[in-house]
Amino acid sequence: MNKVKILGLAVFASVMTSCESSSNPESAVNEDTIKAEQTLQQDTTSAQSKSDTLKVTGVISKIENGKDGYMATLKDSTGKEFVATISIINLQKSGGQFKRYKEGEKITVAGPSWKDDANLEHITVTNIE
Repeated sequence: MNKVKILGLAVFASVMTSCESSSNPESAVNEDTIKAEQTLQQDTTSAQSKSDTLKVTGVISKIENGKDGYMATLKDSTGKEFVATISIINLQKSGGQFKRYKEGEKITVAGPSWKDDANLEHITVTNIE
């Protein structure tokens, strides 16, 4: 998401700079737009390849409340920890039903996943069973 914002600012700055130049401003804008679109396509492709759907069953060991949901740390039967982001918005988009769980409850969640720098698996929950 930050890359998209930075990319948008870069395109805006290049458009503003090229508008001030006395050379052919339309060609400069077109070149910058093409470069920005190519970069955006590369970023989107790499983001999609990093995301895998994961289904995990575990016991909630910790809950952190957020603006439109919460983050639940789950521990599976092998002791591995996962951080599940359970939000009203993500569940509505996928047709799932939001429910608030408590520490100690066993749940099964599924959704796209990614690992952070500490190699901890995060799941953006799109389905709760």
